[in-house]
Amino acid sequence: MADETMLEPLKAYPLLKEKLNQAIDEYFKELTEKSGVDIGLNKEICTRYYKADGEYKEAAKKLGSIKGLRIFLVVMLLALIVGAVVLFVMSSRNPNTKILFMILGIVCAVLAVGDLISIFTAVKRTIAARQKKTDELKAKADSILKEAEESMKGMNALLDDNIVPTILNKTNDLIVMEPNFSAERYQYFREQYGLEDNSNQDIAIVNVLSGTILGNPFLMQKQFAHHTISKTYTGTLVIHWTTTSTDSNGKLRVEHHTQTLVAHVDKPAPDYNYETFLVYGSDAAPDLSFTRYPTVKLNDNEKDYAKMASKADKELKKMQEASIKKGGSFTPLGNSEFEALFHAWDRDHETQFRLLFTPLGQKNELALLKSKQPYGDDFTFLKRKKLNYISSVHSQSIDYDPNGERFQHFDYEVMKANFSSSINEIFQGLYFDLIPLISIPLYQQYKSVDYIYGKDTPNVSAYEHEAVANSFPNDFFQHEDSITSNIVKTQFVKKVGMFDQVDVTAHGFRGVPRTDYVPTLGGDGLMHPVPVHWTEYIDVEKTTPILVAASNTPRPQLQTLLQNDAFKNLVERLNCSSFSYNKRIMAFVTSAQVTEADSKEFSEILNPPTPIDEIKKKMAR
Repeated sequence: MADETMLEPLKAYPLLKEKLNQAIDEYFKELTEKSGVDIGLNKEICTRYYKADGEYKEAAKKLGSIKGLRIFLVVMLLALIVGAVVLFVMSSRNPNTKILFMILGIVCAVLAVGDLISIFTAVKRTIAARQKKTDELKAKADSILKEAEESMKGMNALLDDNIVPTILNKTNDLIVMEPNFSAERYQYFREQYGLEDNSNQDIAIVNVLSGTILGNPFLMQKQFAHHTISKTYTGTLVIHWTTTSTDSNGKLRVEHHTQTLVAHVDKPAPDYNYETFLVYGSDAAPDLSFTRYPTVKLNDNEKDYAKMASKADKELKKMQEASIKKGGSFTPLGNSEFEALFHAWDRDHETQFRLLFTPLGQKNELALLKSKQPYGDDFTFLKRKKLNYISSVHSQSIDYDPNGERFQHFDYEVMKANFSSSINEIFQGLYFDLIPLISIPLYQQYKSVDYIYGKDTPNVSAYEHEAVANSFPNDFFQHEDSITSNIVKTQFVKKVGMFDQVDVTAHGFRGVPRTDYVPTLGGDGLMHPVPVHWTEYIDVEKTTPILVAASNTPRPQLQTLLQNDAFKNLVERLNCSSFSYNKRIMAFVTSAQVTEADSKEFSEILNPPTPIDEIKKKMAR
């Protein structure tokens, strides 16, 4: 059974948040003790650094001011020179004002000389002095910053990618976070619930955060998607023509005309966007599908809810009558307010809809929809048979990547505050995406069936293959002719021990300049070909082989192990050109054919024998 405190998940949130902050404080305290960081020393160093950094920024501001003055003087010098030249020219053309213009020209010339002297003497010396002082202050601040970083080196080294799942798992027993989206979990998600694979060539998976609710899997997924849009290009052409006419005196008049013709063409162009959404699999109500979009505004009140309910009641009755005539089974619930605010009117299985949205389920959903904090009604809920999708506005701006490096800082107190606020943000965003699901009692009670995993699965899921590939710099895998963003996709090749051989293909576009000539009618009565320049986008792709391996070794220990000679020798032998690391999943860029012996050697590097292992070996002999 689910935890009793979770029967009303919105009310449970303050208690869970309290537990979360306790877990954060305890974890951070353990990190502090393990690292041996001297908090007092770090505080003293940071105080000196902030003071030195403030002095440097103040000096840099003054330096910028004097450089701004130099620019002003240069502009004024040019103006005075131009003014003097113009005045001297005018004095030679008009005898009546010759003396006046000559005097004014001399004044401008004298001022220009004075300005020039100022630029190359006093201003130049001041800039040099301030530049020297600024550089010295920056060097001093940088030196103190290195001291601060060194004092926090041990603390920063302990920040592992498994911190977020570990802490979140201490808040409740219902929601369990996983260190990574394993191949077994991925296959189970696909086989049992119908999760789509990652074969769509227009969508790249950037990051995944996975977990379970009573064994039912969920996945917080961030993806980078390519769309084709219509782009409008504009071209112009200036035309000239003359017309003749006779005036009232019989004289022939010639008029010159000028017109700028404007033409437009629409052409296809690539467009890209990020999207984050949650996917949850459950066998509960397996034949039901529905869609609901946000309906409640932040400024809505009880009167507004009553009006919405009254209007919905009338519309639902009409829908019921129309359904009966067609032999359908649509039947409104007795709760008009829930029907109006949740608005899942396209449901296709009334019995299963009622199994999910019991009176308690309706009450929970209404409480969430009416809540103004922290996000209000900002979520879309799509149920498609066994799969449930939640897409919220708030999750689009939250970084769910649990990479431990995000918490690193040179200031202990700042690090502590960032550590707490960042994990709170992740938990809050994730929990409020899960509330629409765990508000449904049946989803809290329905346990997943056991599943026997296949033997030929890779070491990590295709989703994680793609996520670690996308952790490389944006342009790392792209084709040399690509001028656009790239969708980076992966294809599992084969498994060799703890290695997955994976092909990474980056899909982008090269641009070819084109020109269309659009016939456009001019004021002269003729058609003119107006040139419109546009870009034709042509697909390009590049495939790069990589090796992917997962490890249970925490980041700090792993970073130490990867510095030893055995690892360096293996990397050199396999001709690895680059390396990336994401959530204890490693990716090596190499075209070498890895062997079982290489895998065994790599495993031994990651798991060096302990003294007890050596004793056991000797005893076995």
